[in-house]
Amino acid sequence: MSNLKTYIQKNIFLNSNKNRNILLTIPGAFILIFLLFILVPDFMQVMELKIQDLFFKLRYRIKGAEQESRLLRYFNLDNRDIQELNVKNDDRTIFAEAIEALAKAGSGNIM
Repeated sequence: MSNLKTYIQKNIFLNSNKNRNILLTIPGAFILIFLLFILVPDFMQVMELKIQDLFFKLRYRIKGAEQESRLLRYFNLDNRDIQELNVKNDDRTIFAEAIEALAKAGSGNIM
């Protein structure tokens, strides 16, 4: 009978302390993260950006460099170009012509 009693005391009480430590550690970690989020809001954003950067580096190591798309085109029409083309402020036909030219060239997304 005393062997059973000592076995129960050694195993159950030790396990209950371990379980109690785990049960205190998990909420403690959440509380720490929550406090970091409240007290230092930029911390979470910086960590997120670092994690994304690590994923990009990992993807580059696994897949290698991405091939450039020949379908990607860039078109910019700023104030200097508008003045050079003698376009009035209210006239937006130049934008329509540019969009039509891009569509005919096979551009998929035009913004």
